[in-house]
Amino acid sequence: MNVAIPDAIVTGYEPQVDRLDLPDLDDRHVLAAAIRSGATSIVTANLADFPRDVLARYGIEPLAPDEFVLRLVHQDLDAVVEVVDRQAADLRNPPMSTAELLDGQSWRSTSKQRSASAAARNRPSTGAGALAL
Repeated sequence: MNVAIPDAIVTGYEPQVDRLDLPDLDDRHVLAAAIRSGATSIVTANLADFPRDVLARYGIEPLAPDEFVLRLVHQDLDAVVEVVDRQAADLRNPPMSTAELLDGQSWRSTSKQRSASAAARNRPSTGAGALAL
């Protein structure tokens, strides 16, 4: 990951760790790194150890992985499909099609419907602003 996403490396968060309070003290470094990096979300399947009210004090939202992916899909379906297609094409051991990678998910079959929905959301309106991840 360090090569693929160099900005994923967070340093200088260590002094904050002991000042943070989470149900699992061994998770405090995650919150400290998120605060230090200016993250707006922590994506985790371990939501119980990252209480919404605690993270909100730092302007951070806990997100389950599925919710994070759904937000990405709603924000830019075409980009998500492109990344998944590329990931499937790069798999060698074992090789997989996009459908196999998604394990039977019906994303492809509903992509036109989602694209139409995304286009409707992107029309100018007087409503609230867009989601920023």
